[in-house]
Amino acid sequence: MCLLLESICVENGEVQLLHYHEQRMNRSRKDLWGLNKEISLSGIISPLLSKYAQGLYKCRVLYQHEVKQLEFVPYQRPQINSLKKVYSHEVDYTYKYAERESLTSLFQQKGECDDILIIKKDVVTDTYFANILFSQGGRWYTSEQPLLNGVQRQFLLDQGTVKEKQILEKDLGQYSHFKFVNALNPFDLSPSQPISRIF
Repeated sequence: MCLLLESICVENGEVQLLHYHEQRMNRSRKDLWGLNKEISLSGIISPLLSKYAQGLYKCRVLYQHEVKQLEFVPYQRPQINSLKKVYSHEVDYTYKYAERESLTSLFQQKGECDDILIIKKDVVTDTYFANILFSQGGRWYTSEQPLLNGVQRQFLLDQGTVKEKQILEKDLGQYSHFKFVNALNPFDLSPSQPISRIF
């Protein structure tokens, strides 16, 4: 049975988007194993936060029916300047599995670029480790067919900061810039890059 993963941002002792992580974890447990008893991540993480009152950390929670492992890892936000388009009709990452062999094999095709942009049946999905946003006419859009509905993505949709849209590979030229978001890389801190940096 594969382990699932939540990667949670802890910055200066504060946990970010915890409710979204709890929702996804408990929804995955229910979908995959029929478990209705919910786990409180707050109850598990909060007693440990005094050790991480300064700095930026990734809190990695590995779980199946129950939480199996929890660790805090110092985190530095990456600079993604370029993306390599890669193609897969079969890739599936509906649930956030800790084992990501199919994605890793695609990532190995990035060449000299910093990350990959995964195209599935002509549709733009995600990068290797993040959801991607595209700017058009002063608004930001995210693919309505992501590989994984990330917590930061869902937060931005709920706030109205971004909108869902079908984004086809052939239409990428209609957008001016892109940026990536995930639990540890929020919208405001993610730099935008010109669409010409997608190869």
